[in-house]
Amino acid sequence: DSLVRFPGIAAVHYAIGRVHVARAQWPAAYQALVAAERLDPGNALHAFGVATATGSMGRDAECLAAFERSISALESRPGHIPREVAEQIFQTYLRVLGARQAPDEVRALERRLEAWRRQLEAGAAQR
Repeated sequence: DSLVRFPGIAAVHYAIGRVHVARAQWPAAYQALVAAERLDPGNALHAFGVATATGSMGRDAECLAAFERSISALESRPGHIPREVAEQIFQTYLRVLGARQAPDEVRALERRLEAWRRQLEAGAAQR
């Protein structure tokens, strides 16, 4: 019903996608989360949702690509989501890379995480 009334609102698609995630309805979650990301590109939460759905469906390449989009969004728009949520995204991606036994990628992402933290702290110091 919400999609009929608000088809072009990313937050509606995201909320519906999260309901499907909670129910482990991965294809439906994927469809809603991709729509949210398409409507609001550069939103780290939407890309993270796509990563969660594709990873749960065993679509590893898409999962990693969505994680990259999520991290890139965090780097380009620091502070657009709560820091605790952003930290969770970084930590989840680190676990995924660690499980893939990709130590070089883990180290590179750890460096990106530290740079992101410094960027946030610098922004907070300017306020």
